[in-house]
Amino acid sequence: MQTFLAAVRVAVGVVLLLTAPALAADSPAPAASTSPAPATASPALSGVARTLEESKPPGVQILIIDHGRAIVDRNIGVADLATKRPVDAHTRFEIGSITKQFTAAAILQLAERGKLALSDPLGKWVPEYGPGRRVTLEQLLWQVSGIPDYMDGDAYWKLLRTRGNSVVFVKNLDLRDELALIAGKPLEFRPGSAWEYSNINYALLAAVVAKASGVSWKTYVRRHLLVPAGMTDSGFVREPVPGGELATGYGVSRRTGGPMASGPMPGEGDGGIVSTAHDLARWNAALFGGRIVSPRSFARMTAPGPHAEGTRGYGYGLQVDVYDGVRRISHAGVSLGFSSSDAIYPSLAQEVIVLSNASYAGGDIADIAFDDLHPQLFASSSAGVGGENPAITALAKRLWSGMVSGHVDQSMLSPHMGRFMASTGARLSQFAVYGVDARWVYRGVITPRPGMSPSYTYRLLFASGRALDLSVALTPRRKVDGVLYHRR
Repeated sequence: MQTFLAAVRVAVGVVLLLTAPALAADSPAPAASTSPAPATASPALSGVARTLEESKPPGVQILIIDHGRAIVDRNIGVADLATKRPVDAHTRFEIGSITKQFTAAAILQLAERGKLALSDPLGKWVPEYGPGRRVTLEQLLWQVSGIPDYMDGDAYWKLLRTRGNSVVFVKNLDLRDELALIAGKPLEFRPGSAWEYSNINYALLAAVVAKASGVSWKTYVRRHLLVPAGMTDSGFVREPVPGGELATGYGVSRRTGGPMASGPMPGEGDGGIVSTAHDLARWNAALFGGRIVSPRSFARMTAPGPHAEGTRGYGYGLQVDVYDGVRRISHAGVSLGFSSSDAIYPSLAQEVIVLSNASYAGGDIADIAFDDLHPQLFASSSAGVGGENPAITALAKRLWSGMVSGHVDQSMLSPHMGRFMASTGARLSQFAVYGVDARWVYRGVITPRPGMSPSYTYRLLFASGRALDLSVALTPRRKVDGVLYHRR
């Protein structure tokens, strides 16, 4: 899971540092038809243990499956800090953007039944959004629509309020409200010409599911996805689900630095499902086992769409990339107070699922768990590449030194990054646990699309055994315009 220090797009699985508001298909990963076989001897996960101790999430579910057998099945901590109710296998968590693959699967099912076509223009189904009327459903699935994200900008975040010791949304947004948040904004690029993650793509697809099927998105997903997959512990945000209780989500209080409870996250299609680690394993088994969509649809769903960046691509509601040299099909999620990751490694027949009621933990734990399982893969992925610019590396090291001390030199930063760092700099000292004594390995430069700042990426290997991936986006004048870090 990668974490931005600047702008946040909550449902993609990135989280704001200081607040809680933040592949062509090959052989599928085997999993049991309903649930994984019981765990045998559980491997030691030293990196996970260290991360849990440092980040202290209230509660976590960790499920690792190898060839259909659970080799790690842990329920850690509490679902609610006030009641001390422990996390168990039936505790539900918001899964954020992991929901997107369910919406994508619903669209593919409806296409298979002749209810719609992926080439349909959005205007056929959602005519009220004029700027995107020519965007195709497939462009929405691929995140190449150019439609602005309704979560971008101050208007969305002003809907958050602190009430007592909780952060909540003042209203439960529907699609009309989300479209109002981007009213008057032009498309960010010509549809199909670039890739940019936008949550509203999948909120619009949820509306298409409802119109094409004649039932609500929730009803369709429950009948045609959750029930066939045997996901008896899953449901939707703001709706009661029989059985296990929903965990309380927590972020980090700006004022105290301690945990702060959060209300449910609005949204439908781009987020909105609550689930458990075992239910997500059942979903993986059903999806990869051909019980949800046809083999042809599954191949399209798990193939990288246009504008893949090196080894990173996006299919239909799924990230398709290479992690530690191994092909991965995954998605992370962050909602208000929750973080999650569901990652499948087909060639290894393994999957790692982590759900947490902290907005800052789930994805990191999932990646570190995989690193713990495969130290040789982590070591081999830590080799550098050519083309390093010593001046830029020196700038990145200076930035990191400031992050460790909690005092970043403002002259290094772009105006908006400077404002952000000034408002949240006190919490930067969380990086002090790493220190500045590290071996820096240059990993290359990524330019997301023309007009966006290039990001220079490094792996920092510390004498303590910790590791961290760091990306620094620079303006043409070499001012820091964004920072992305990824605990390893």
